[in-house]
Amino acid sequence: MSALVFSRNENGLWFEREKLVASDRHHSDNFGTWVSISASDIFVGSGNGFNELGQDSLFKAGAVYNFSSCIGKAEISELECDSFYWPLNLQTYYSSGVYYDTNTNFGCDSIVILDLSIVSQDPNIGFFGFSGLAAIDSTGSFQWWNCDSNQLVSEATSQTFLPTINGSYSVISNREGCIDTSECLHIGNVGIDLIEGSSFDFYPNPSESLIIVEFSETIDNATLELFDATGNLVFNRRIINEHRLELTLPMVAGVYLLHLRNETGHSSYKKGLKY
Repeated sequence: MSALVFSRNENGLWFEREKLVASDRHHSDNFGTWVSISASDIFVGSGNGFNELGQDSLFKAGAVYNFSSCIGKAEISELECDSFYWPLNLQTYYSSGVYYDTNTNFGCDSIVILDLSIVSQDPNIGFFGFSGLAAIDSTGSFQWWNCDSNQLVSEATSQTFLPTINGSYSVISNREGCIDTSECLHIGNVGIDLIEGSSFDFYPNPSESLIIVEFSETIDNATLELFDATGNLVFNRRIINEHRLELTLPMVAGVYLLHLRNETGHSSYKKGLKY
């Protein structure tokens, strides 16, 4: 006869861990009639007794067998950037959590508990306002970098950054010791003055795609152009004797510039357009 030992894993499922038998087992010793557990010790009783040779049976003499578990427990904590490779089970983890595994050493099992914290951050940047930049991830510390001169930008350590000259910039972010650098993004509209309503106006602002442009007077022989924040022309339309326009513009999220230029090229009016 025998006694079975069950354990419950981290998923709450029970599984058979070990089969216990008497060291002097006999087919009629009634081993397992009584079982008691105390801490890491299991006591199993049998109804009949035999000597060490399995002879000289004594009816209901009884015997108690003590089994001591060598199962231990170890807890470790890890803080890693983006991912963690655990050599114990050859697994790579990409999210924070508590993970379990078993380490077997000299026939003894130890339950290892891994308390894992994964630091994930978004290193990307985007446009902020009319001529600014901003880190997408708002947590941690920041240092802005001039990609053209390969130098740190002095005193530029906030999530947002307003360049004083046109150029390409990136940000170095540090979150709990995890450091990452964004790609460089070009700003080309530093120093452009926004003229409010003196020649034309538009609405709604922000807009999803449709905007209405109203001129202070009828415009003839001019061109209306739309530029993105990097200076790329994304839309233009010739204006002939117009006072009001309804336009559906091919825009994605960002900051845009409307530019009105007459036929001589001498007059231009620009406005910031958020989408």
